[in-house]
Amino acid sequence: MVDRLSGFQIATLRQVAICTANGGQVALTRAQREAMVPLWRAGAIEVWHRLVPDEGSRGPFYRPSSRGWALIKSLFGWSDAQLGRAA
Repeated sequence: MVDRLSGFQIATLRQVAICTANGGQVALTRAQREAMVPLWRAGAIEVWHRLVPDEGSRGPFYRPSSRGWALIKSLFGWSDAQLGRAA
């Protein structure tokens, strides 16, 4: 997947996990977005834009993929129940 994550990448991944555990979405700062690029390339993070009628595109929004959730659980020792996610 990714060779080694920096402390900033781990902190950002933790924030993304907490904010999206119940199906939410999160927008990140520029530095956080840049830190997530290697995880996105590895398939651990999903990125999308939402199209809103008469307003155009909103985003980018981020959330972990299934591979990302596996990484999060291994890094932090969290279970699906602790994350508020269905098993």
